[in-house]
Amino acid sequence: MQHQNIRAIRGATSVSANTPEAIWKATRELLLAVVEANGLAVEDIVSIIFTASRDLNAAFPAAAARQLGWVHVPLLDVQQFEAPDLPRTLRILVHAYTPLRPTEIQHIYLGEAQRLRPDLVKKIETRKQTRILVSGITCWQEALLAIEKGAHALGFVLEPKSHPYVNPEHAREIIQKLPPFVGTVGIFQDTPRYVIQELSTFCRLDYLLFMGDESPKDCHGYVQPVIKKLANLQNYRDYRSVTAFLVPREEIGAAGHDGPYLICPGHSPWERVPGVDGLLVQLEDIL
Repeated sequence: MQHQNIRAIRGATSVSANTPEAIWKATRELLLAVVEANGLAVEDIVSIIFTASRDLNAAFPAAAARQLGWVHVPLLDVQQFEAPDLPRTLRILVHAYTPLRPTEIQHIYLGEAQRLRPDLVKKIETRKQTRILVSGITCWQEALLAIEKGAHALGFVLEPKSHPYVNPEHAREIIQKLPPFVGTVGIFQDTPRYVIQELSTFCRLDYLLFMGDESPKDCHGYVQPVIKKLANLQNYRDYRSVTAFLVPREEIGAAGHDGPYLICPGHSPWERVPGVDGLLVQLEDIL
């Protein structure tokens, strides 16, 4: 068995606004970046300390860890000293068991917080990889197959008029069996807000994917990050609360994959759309 020590891992990020949604979104992104970069599982984490600048008081950042299902990790929220040149800044200190040596630890700095440690930014960027979302999961055997094929997240169609629909009770049973760090995506199409909110809580979804004619207003106000399908990128700037977009291959000039691509917009003022961040693969394509 490989020897493991308790190491401390630092992280920081900027938050777009002092709202619960923005705070939780930024916190989730930072936590997931830390565990992925350092190869951690939830059971490896001993504790996490969250510090927020005084202009972030709309929500407790630690709640984002609970949203990820980290219910047995001790968490602590505290207020940090003012940093006038870095408003709306969130920091974390993660204590975890790991075989990594101190020089191998990946400390993560995102957004404007990269200015705190510019020497680490390049190192972090080299670890980025394209994420794979496999859609159309209806049973445990399909979930296992998708994970074996390299899926980072599984998509569950929870809109009855869409195919292949999976009953929410069945989806919840599958999700409860999933290993750590396999994301879950609820797929909806013009579904009423109250239904989405009920199902996202019941099934413990990590992300919401909207495939219909949802307006920017329809995509706002959810605890979970929202992914929106768009036919083109002409109006993507209107969807300011959306985490990522699902767009046709030809919209970004990508090659090598016939299906749609997941892309994440740049930070405010949304002046650009960077390269591919993920792919959507239908289950039947990997059978």
